[in-house]
Amino acid sequence: MGFEVVRGAALSWGAIGLWSSAYLAETLGSREIPVRVGGDDRNLAAREVLHGELAPYSYVFQTSILFGAPRLLGDLSLPLGAPSPADLLEINLWYGPSGNHAPLHFDTKDNYYVQVAGEKRFILVDPAKTDMQLADASSPDWRKGRLDVGSGGVDAAEIVLHPGDVLHMDPFMGHDVTAVTDSISVNFWYKARLDRVAPEMVYRLAFWLSQSDDPKSELNGFILPNERANVASFLIETVQEYCSGQAGKHVRAASDDWLAELECLLCG
Repeated sequence: MGFEVVRGAALSWGAIGLWSSAYLAETLGSREIPVRVGGDDRNLAAREVLHGELAPYSYVFQTSILFGAPRLLGDLSLPLGAPSPADLLEINLWYGPSGNHAPLHFDTKDNYYVQVAGEKRFILVDPAKTDMQLADASSPDWRKGRLDVGSGGVDAAEIVLHPGDVLHMDPFMGHDVTAVTDSISVNFWYKARLDRVAPEMVYRLAFWLSQSDDPKSELNGFILPNERANVASFLIETVQEYCSGQAGKHVRAASDDWLAELECLLCG
């Protein structure tokens, strides 16, 4: 589990030097996109958000380019060294004004993050080495950490991305993100190698899946190196082994109903 930064790897993209809030507003026009304004999430017309009175206060997050804004695809390329295009799940657009902050959290997918315009600061925390003080696995905020990454003594890496830089983060890598300047970014989510995920995180994933309306569909975001291997069976076996080794440590036992029900849904 870790990360890698490749400086300037995307400098040849058409988006570099072209994309601005005005360009995105013109290209996306009246298409509604998800935006956070003052802590309130809503869908608003891109033109209004990116080139209007709300622009200095708006955080555009996880806007699908692959499925919702294909006109922008011609300005992009797949990141060098990325997995097979067959494992690509989504391409997202992110835009935020200077000072915009996303507190410590992790993603369950293989993440290639590309800075297009402006600068962003990442503080990266490896959950295999540092306790991120995560919320309980049953919480809606199960991917968020309460660790104060700004306090002294925290084992974390700090990097600043500039236009053309590519950051690859393994699944479940903790990251706290701040826009140093007005910022435009793109990220590519790929299916995650489940065998590379720490057992504690597999346990958290399994409990989250047990609360999902469609766990089989969610599990499609994970793969194993052996194409014939059963991802669901690997997940259940890993959780059972993890639970047996964590007896008495506030971990729900593998014999609990939630895991049996999940096994029926995934393997039945």
